[in-house]
Amino acid sequence: MLGQAYALKEAFYDLYDQAESREQGAAALAAWRESVPAELRGKDAFGPLMTATGNWSEEIAAYWEHWQTNAY
Repeated sequence: MLGQAYALKEAFYDLYDQAESREQGAAALAAWRESVPAELRGKDAFGPLMTATGNWSEEIAAYWEHWQTNAY
């Protein structure tokens, strides 16, 4: 399970490099969310990330439209 969690984390980071448009990014994010197994969606593992990506999916997808974040 630890190896699976690591692979999912790496796949999440790779999302930002793979997509070339907002539509591709949103689709890739949705596919990643679907790939997270139920046992890792709990609040101790990927729960906060699943909540954040669900609540902020439109804002996250905007990254692929403008290719920048509000982070320094």
